[in-house]
Amino acid sequence: MAGEMVALRDNPQMLARAVKKFDYYLQRSLVMFPMIIYRQTEVARRFHVLEYGYKVLVHDMKRSPLRAMDECQDALECDLKGIAWEPNPRKSFWGTKGKGQKGLV
Repeated sequence: MAGEMVALRDNPQMLARAVKKFDYYLQRSLVMFPMIIYRQTEVARRFHVLEYGYKVLVHDMKRSPLRAMDECQDALECDLKGIAWEPNPRKSFWGTKGKGQKGLV
C-alpha cells in the first residue's frame, strides 16, 4: 500500500493538497480531543491514523486520492473516540437527482 503515498510525492499539487488537509485534520483533532500534556508522539500517531485511513480508502476501497483525503478524517475521529473505523462501502457521488437538483446520490 505504499504506492498511494508515492503517487502523492510524484505529484506536487496533490502533495500540497494532502499536506494542507492532513494539517487541518490534525489541528482540528487537537481542538476536539485535546491532550493534557502535548506529546509529539501523539501527534505522529494521529498522523499515522490519517495515513492508514487514506491508504485503505485508495487501495482497498478504490477511492480517488481526492475523495480519500476527504474521508480519511473519519478514521482519525473514530480512533480518538475509541470505536472501530469501517470505511463506508457505499460509493456515493456528486451528481443530479433529477429535475435539475444536485446533491449526493
